[in-house]
Amino acid sequence: MNFFCAALKTIHRNSTWGLRRFLQRKGILKPRAGETVTVLSYPKSGRTWLRVMLDYLDICTRFTHDTAESLHNSSHDFPVSTDKDRYSKTRLVFLIRDPRDIVVSSYYHTVYKKGLFNGPISSFIRHHKFGIEKTLRFQNCWLEHGAILSTFLLVSYEDMLGDTTGELMRIVRFAGAESYIREEQVNEAVEIFTFKTMQRLERSGLLRMRYGGMLRVKDKRDVKTFKVRSGGSGAYRRELSSEDISYCNALIS
Repeated sequence: MNFFCAALKTIHRNSTWGLRRFLQRKGILKPRAGETVTVLSYPKSGRTWLRVMLDYLDICTRFTHDTAESLHNSSHDFPVSTDKDRYSKTRLVFLIRDPRDIVVSSYYHTVYKKGLFNGPISSFIRHHKFGIEKTLRFQNCWLEHGAILSTFLLVSYEDMLGDTTGELMRIVRFAGAESYIREEQVNEAVEIFTFKTMQRLERSGLLRMRYGGMLRVKDKRDVKTFKVRSGGSGAYRRELSSEDISYCNALIS
């Protein structure tokens, strides 16, 4: 699909979605039965890609990092939420990603987009405030808690890369939206929102128009400052030394 046609279609779909959400919040329009889901993830787990596809499909979705919202402002022992009952009445999708890729993505985001860290990646992954241990504790906490929730769906970024349509259809069914979202529509979303198109949408400012400051491009000439910086999985193998990888693997195991 032509990039600009896709962009116009995306703006139209997202504008419709935004209007529906506004009317729902005001109590004027009721959500369709079973359509509201909450997507929970640690920052830099790949949720932007998932978010634009779910928005395109017009699934009423809330997104949260839970207590990790304060990732760059909290201490090593950031509080793990004890009020998880607030998720007991929602369909909760927990998006996970290889923590080694998360910490690499976090490094670029923290250094080049936010300017909150000045040092090598080797120091970053071991840092009490930014490092991989924080990611692991968050993911472990939610994997444990998710096992006791009645409506909990585990989705991995790596599985989404391997079978994007299949994983999106799992979420559609989990949301109870299969009655009005066909697989052809899911295929269309997958075809539109490739990594290359996502970068072009971010560079052009169209993603910022929909999602605000979190997708504002700091430097259009430097992809390191992009939120949609690098697709795929296993980037940590290129970015980390063998010693760094051994450190991460030891914590994971």
